[in-house]
Amino acid sequence: MSFFIAVSVSAHDAAPDYRAWQNKDLLDEATQVRSTDIELSATLLEILKNRSLSEQEKAHYDHLQAYRLILEGKYQDSLEAYQKLKKSDDVNIRLQALSYIMNLHLLQRDHQLAVDQLNDILGLLPHPQIEPELYTKTLMGIGYFHNQLGAHKQALEYLGRLTNRHLTERQQCLVFSHKLSALIGLNSTSPDDVLYHSTMNFCKDIGETIIVEGVMADMAELQVREGNYAWVIDNLAPRLSSVEKGNYPMNKAEFYAHLAVSFYHTGDTERAWEFSVKAMEYASQFRVNHGLYEASKVATKLARSKGTPEQVYVYMADQLERQHNHYLQQRAQESVRKHLEFELDKNKQLITELSDHLAKQHSQLKIVNREIDALSQQNLISIGYIALGGIVIAGLMLSVFGIRSSRNALLDKLQLDPLTKVFHRANLLKHFSIKWQELQQQQHNATLLCLQLDQLSEINYRSGHTLTDWLIERTTEILQDNAPHGALIGRYKGDMLVMLLPNTNMHTLMLLHSKIIKTIDTLNPRMFLTYRFPYHTTSMLVDLSERKETIYSLLASCEARMQVDCHKDGHKLIVDGNSDASDNSVKVDAKAPGIGEVSST
Repeated sequence: MSFFIAVSVSAHDAAPDYRAWQNKDLLDEATQVRSTDIELSATLLEILKNRSLSEQEKAHYDHLQAYRLILEGKYQDSLEAYQKLKKSDDVNIRLQALSYIMNLHLLQRDHQLAVDQLNDILGLLPHPQIEPELYTKTLMGIGYFHNQLGAHKQALEYLGRLTNRHLTERQQCLVFSHKLSALIGLNSTSPDDVLYHSTMNFCKDIGETIIVEGVMADMAELQVREGNYAWVIDNLAPRLSSVEKGNYPMNKAEFYAHLAVSFYHTGDTERAWEFSVKAMEYASQFRVNHGLYEASKVATKLARSKGTPEQVYVYMADQLERQHNHYLQQRAQESVRKHLEFELDKNKQLITELSDHLAKQHSQLKIVNREIDALSQQNLISIGYIALGGIVIAGLMLSVFGIRSSRNALLDKLQLDPLTKVFHRANLLKHFSIKWQELQQQQHNATLLCLQLDQLSEINYRSGHTLTDWLIERTTEILQDNAPHGALIGRYKGDMLVMLLPNTNMHTLMLLHSKIIKTIDTLNPRMFLTYRFPYHTTSMLVDLSERKETIYSLLASCEARMQVDCHKDGHKLIVDGNSDASDNSVKVDAKAPGIGEVSST
């Protein structure tokens, strides 16, 4: 995304008597409308200008004034204002100032200075007094940092950590737009992408006009790269009056630049010249900007026939300077990215821990309580362990970091996977083997269900690891909810869950599997995405009657056979009878779960 703040203008009818308001109320209101009603924000700050403010109120006021300078395109003035704020004794004011300084350096393409601020930011994030909302905003800033650096995969990783946090509607809009910007940078999206349309609609519905137009400018840059000039003209030209009214400098510059290039390549040199001249009016504000770099080439070519000698000289000089800056920027970005691969790895675990602790604190307390209750009901834990659980809960209340360590310690005792709360691989093999030997000795019927989630790497790439964790957790819960009495469930590997079902025949297992797949298809992670995500799975159903193999061999066979079709779309099902029977492969239509054709393998 070519911006990290956004502005939109709305009209107010009869305004209250703001001069009668207290300082705190004025500051809160100015903060609330700072990006949606510029005029009202300016009015409120003008009232506060001559008032006596406390130290904290003065810092809040100074931040809002520095923010206004960004809206006006006065980045250097805003940078100087935030440099003063980062000296504050208040850790939250310092962190907020550092975040804006980092992004201002990025706008001016001072990558090394931005990295220096990022190191300071990562040093402050673990501070216990950091406010949760500011923590969220800071993660958004780090995602933006990586986007501007061209490290789009890392940007998606940081933005993915926000998906399980409470976000305001505006923050959701910004996260979606930053994710889309990363995908644009990776050439992994298009105007037909559901994420593009859902982001546009969501941001438009909440009145964030300038974010919408920034997203359009980003998509237009991708379409220019791909030579789809008609799309740029058809979509940007009708929106131009709104962009000019919003008066956000970067959006105006990029709209003019993309239109100049597109009209030039479609043969309309008159309009290409018109928009290239408008774009070059922003040359001094944005010395390093890819859109303006391309527009400067058009301006230089057309100035010879349509401009003055002075314009020919100015535009040619600007093009040469931009070409040099473009080369230097690419080298600087590459150098900084290599530096970050070393430096940020040292902080990666810390940030992950902080995000998980802050986002899942309450849910982890509930998890521990549920596990202790389950142990008590199943008579799998002694009174001493119950007492230990009480001590663990008390410890959880005393320390955020105690939550994870106490929880994992308990899960180790339970021999459970920390994410899914079912058997992890080592104990899965142990307990499944014991149960399988008992069933063989008693000559009881049994079946085995193997279920693989095929898209985890793609989901993690596009939407972050939190969504993949969510999907694994929900799928496990679906298995648990449908498991018959006595069934064992485990996580065989990252994307593969297995269930051993004693005293169950293949007909019952087929019905059970159909119900599970239909329930998986109803999963709709509204807290993560604004659109439906089609889940693909590969399943294998095994009839264990008369089978002699070990559980190790059976599971390894399932894993190997499911890999064959896992890259195909939809839900795939392999039905494996006993060793003397022929195997069947069932292809399940993703649009109609449970309905498919059976063919012999």
